[in-house]
Amino acid sequence: MASTLSIFTHALLLVAALGREDGLARTPPMGFSTWYAFGANLNETRVIQMADAIVGTGLRDVGYRYVNLDDAWLSPSRDRQGNIQGDLTRFPSGMKWLADEMHSRGLLLGLYGCPGVRTCEGYPGQFEHEFQDAATIAAWGVDFWKADNCWQKWAVVDTYTPELSNGSYPSTEPAVRQFLHEREFGLNVRGLSVSGEDAAPIEWEGASGLPPFLPDTCPPEGGRQMGNPTGHQIQQWEAYRLFGEALQATGRNITYSICPYIAGCDASVFGYYKSYSHMSMNQCPQVDNTDTWESFIFHLDANNYVPSRAVALARAAAAGPGYWNDLDMLMIGYKLLKAWEPRQTLAEYRSQYSLFAVLAAPLIFSADIRGTEAFNAWTNDTASVLMNKAVIAVSQDPLGQQGVLVANLTADVELYRRALADGGLALAVLNRAAAPLGTPLNVSWAQAGVPAGWAVAGVSALWPGTAMPYTEEGFVVEALDTHDTALVRVALTRVP
Repeated sequence: MASTLSIFTHALLLVAALGREDGLARTPPMGFSTWYAFGANLNETRVIQMADAIVGTGLRDVGYRYVNLDDAWLSPSRDRQGNIQGDLTRFPSGMKWLADEMHSRGLLLGLYGCPGVRTCEGYPGQFEHEFQDAATIAAWGVDFWKADNCWQKWAVVDTYTPELSNGSYPSTEPAVRQFLHEREFGLNVRGLSVSGEDAAPIEWEGASGLPPFLPDTCPPEGGRQMGNPTGHQIQQWEAYRLFGEALQATGRNITYSICPYIAGCDASVFGYYKSYSHMSMNQCPQVDNTDTWESFIFHLDANNYVPSRAVALARAAAAGPGYWNDLDMLMIGYKLLKAWEPRQTLAEYRSQYSLFAVLAAPLIFSADIRGTEAFNAWTNDTASVLMNKAVIAVSQDPLGQQGVLVANLTADVELYRRALADGGLALAVLNRAAAPLGTPLNVSWAQAGVPAGWAVAGVSALWPGTAMPYTEEGFVVEALDTHDTALVRVALTRVP
């Protein structure tokens, strides 16, 4: 009996490791999200204007095809049949009309929800409506669905500490796991209190009267574990899978993006997520991006080291055609028209884009580029980053192997490596220091991971205006600005 169970368990894990074969997301998805551009101030006019700008600027033609409506597109209530619906005032033409408009422009429509009872902004979630909602969005012609992680009956709180309320970043201390009562539903965005009928603020230390801590929040090896004896509560990882199965049951190809927490999970979790989704924001802890260098580095370090280096490498190994690790939205150009607010430099934008490409992360930007003023700012600045075809080619390389951090060249300079389908490599040299590179930096081919039996046939710098001399021993980074990245493509040939 034990032997039979073991065979069954390993068979399930093998299926999970292979991932889905539905033809979707064979390369990291590219597109636009409304969240940072518009927040909750969504309406169909703005969405159509953005779609026209994506076409007019040439973004569609270099690969940005998804137009994803984030939170707040929904009506606050379901219709009489219990179906979700777009906000009747802000989207009077309906969501099927909007999907048709996107398709007529050669674009794809994405929508947003949560597998819990509500979305992060308080709109209806998919809990206990999974198959009904999946059928609704399929009938509209939706192409992409993002499932966030708010208001779930079970929740994991990953280092969401009160420090977040003043804009600082949490440490990577062990995650706090806390069961949230059914009447309280979930945490608010700051993670400081619950809301709902009879809800009361959560005290983070010395809390009393709360239900016991969750013993585990990771998928059980090789199997499923639905709910609990009441039948009304569900682990967050299982909620994501359930809606993924509901999407598959519609028969429509819908790219599925999830945002699970993985506190305490081992490497096997990534095969599980890969078995039913196409992209997953599964770094731990999760904090929304901002248009700051500190935010980018925080997410990059989470990708490289959290919850451990071994698990981070397993996360990278799980990525490939059909499934990608999501580093959240690109902040490039987010503050185009907000001169009074600090924003990242062009060098910092190049670094973000370079690393997203090498790490095979989805390229979803969230800058409002409508109108003449925005268009001028776009063409003079942001477009030079987001429309760099050589970098996009690295991102969309059909081999689909996620790059990884391979060396710390100095205390502040890191080397990342990604294998490419033509047998070559993409190498990114990131300067994390708050000062330009002081002296030229020699990078050996051994550090870059050039395999034995291969020789370098050429080195191409992928950002304009940069030269990359090389020899049989390595290449030289002659100059690198504060927080900038040198990105090169290395052609290899077999040694006779």
